[in-house]
Amino acid sequence: MKSGITGHNRSFSSHGKLLLTGEYLVLHGADAFAIPLKKGQRLIISESQSDESILQWESLEGEVKWFSASFSTTDFSIIQTNSFQIAKRLSGILTAARELNPSFLTNSNKTEAQSILEFNREWGLGSSSTLISNISFWADINPFQLLDMTFGGSGYDVACARSSSALIYNLNKRNSIKYIDFKPDFRNHLTIAYLGHKQNTAREIKNISVKPPDKKQLSQISDISRKIALSKSLDYFISCLKENDSIVSSYLQRPTLHAAEFSDFIGYIKNMGAWGGDFILAASPESQDYVNHYLDAKGIGVRFSYDELALSPTS
Repeated sequence: MKSGITGHNRSFSSHGKLLLTGEYLVLHGADAFAIPLKKGQRLIISESQSDESILQWESLEGEVKWFSASFSTTDFSIIQTNSFQIAKRLSGILTAARELNPSFLTNSNKTEAQSILEFNREWGLGSSSTLISNISFWADINPFQLLDMTFGGSGYDVACARSSSALIYNLNKRNSIKYIDFKPDFRNHLTIAYLGHKQNTAREIKNISVKPPDKKQLSQISDISRKIALSKSLDYFISCLKENDSIVSSYLQRPTLHAAEFSDFIGYIKNMGAWGGDFILAASPESQDYVNHYLDAKGIGVRFSYDELALSPTS
């Protein structure tokens, strides 16, 4: 994550995220182990003298513009847009940012904002959390407070947005995030792949958070998150993944992804984040050719090596 000034422009950037352990239970106070990504989202702000107090916003995926809107900076009311639903959500975020910092965007200048996503917005890699982080940089506010007022969630994704290394995150200890230099020797045996169906995070949270886990489950998940961060061998790493999924499976009353769809895979496959969508992690002692052929046979073609996606202090 970073912010900077170039000419008359200000720019901010935040990292995407993937969750390895603690899914769902992180919402109830369990430690979770997560990694920031090399890909993320940038926000470029420019201002010019004008008699109109207007914010002109555009969102790009790479070089392709997919959303635009203009707002009155008096109250962030929508002047025009190509998507009222998205503009209404963005207006709500900007309004919340001003509640946290009443001086945010109160000058009479014309402001242009360009938000550039570095990955496919259909992928659940953190399009919302990186936006929250960047707007918080811009407004000089606490990103976790802005998250709580808008999308909600545990906040591990916002922690990743501003981290340059893997981390252990706890909802109740946002001020004492543990940063981990996680670059294991076995990482060439880890493949990250997209299943092709993004989960609605807010809906998942709503469906799950009504059922609290017991203290033993929270303690077990926290222990696993701390252990997996120190993994020195692939076998130990896989055993931690299996242990995590066994507990989450018991909590959700759902079979693990590996048992349901990939039981013949040599190694282990788990969801990274919400079960049933987004990305999977395939960990195998076999060759990359074996993993590629296996995933190809399952129709899973979008995949990355660990080093292609994961950010580390020496990336």
